[in-house]
Amino acid sequence: SSLRRALEMDNYNAGAHCYLGYFHYMQGKLDDALDEFTFSTRLDATSPHAFAGLALVQFRQGMKEQAAKNYERALTYDKRLADPKFLASDKGPRWPSAIIKDAEALLPLVQKSSFPF
Repeated sequence: SSLRRALEMDNYNAGAHCYLGYFHYMQGKLDDALDEFTFSTRLDATSPHAFAGLALVQFRQGMKEQAAKNYERALTYDKRLADPKFLASDKGPRWPSAIIKDAEALLPLVQKSSFPF
């Protein structure tokens, strides 16, 4: 895949690791997704999409407290990630409905002070 080629050329490409994390997430490979999101957040500690992805994986794996903390961190960098309409829009990350559904299940656990509305 083009992500694999990008990582072969530059293994420190935080965005490629983040996208690969979402790819694994959608395939149900949660451990692989967790590894990619964790590495992406280490490479770019300000990536809202990497922290959101990390939180979604942790939520699916039952680590709800850690998931809420990481989604809160994602919201500090992009408050729009609290809006499901944005998540699906052309101006947003255009997440598939399955990911949006998981985000909607996670959002009630996130501190209300993190929400922009």
